[in-house]
Amino acid sequence: MAFGLRTGDLRRVRNYKEAVETEANIVPIRGTSTKPLSTKRNKQAVTIRREGDKVIVRMYSTDVLTYMPDGEIIVSTGGYSTQSTASVIGSVLWSSVRCYGDRMWINLNAGWFVLTRDTRLRWGESKDGYYSYTIQNPVQITLHQINRKRANAMMKEYKPFMQYAQRMCKLLAQGGEVIVVDLGVEETRQNRQYLSPRQFVEKLSGVVCEPDADRRMELCAELLQILMVVTSMYRFSHGYYTTSNRMQAYVKTHLYKEHAREILDGVSAPLGVMVKSKYDSWL
Repeated sequence: MAFGLRTGDLRRVRNYKEAVETEANIVPIRGTSTKPLSTKRNKQAVTIRREGDKVIVRMYSTDVLTYMPDGEIIVSTGGYSTQSTASVIGSVLWSSVRCYGDRMWINLNAGWFVLTRDTRLRWGESKDGYYSYTIQNPVQITLHQINRKRANAMMKEYKPFMQYAQRMCKLLAQGGEVIVVDLGVEETRQNRQYLSPRQFVEKLSGVVCEPDADRRMELCAELLQILMVVTSMYRFSHGYYTTSNRMQAYVKTHLYKEHAREILDGVSAPLGVMVKSKYDSWL
């Protein structure tokens, strides 16, 4: 999809009857059979065509709306949860559509519902006498939450290193919790790429499992140096520096991500409510 696609001049097509009339009345672009749904610019970006009894609205190479003779409207995001796609669907249907939490949502009378590759809507009169859309196949969203009991049990394995890091931070701290990373600019930049978060967790797992106590302390010291670098920030008054809280948060967050399947619980979200979970991307 493209950025900057203007949708304010798109024709509104709310149901099958309007789709048939709109398609029949649009004059194709000169020298082609393409019928633009836009009245001004970007005429080839959003088009409308007839295929048998169906009327289809296409955005670039994706059929986003298909109007069926029985009154059903098939909405397809095409796998693109982008604001451009949401804007086109919302403008044509004359409905509020937005992206939120890596999903696309449409606002109906009953609330907000997720749009997928095969969402089915129907236009009709509601009980209060107003015409609106109803969703035929609503999707139940599963949210993920941290199970604190299992998360705490998992963290016990790494407790020795966490305690070591806390004690060393107290010794190294300058001006409260600030810990200056004593490296040159170029050396710090290189070392910040030394380990990915996953590699860091793998190295940490190897450290806590080391049977020899002396060797384990050496590895803890090496890992603490790496941790100070990968969590460091730059400030003119300090140079590169980090804090105890920043290091603790880095370790905890990436341990949680690596053990996500063990510590996350799935909870069904209520229908009609726009929700997201920051932990979905961990799985």
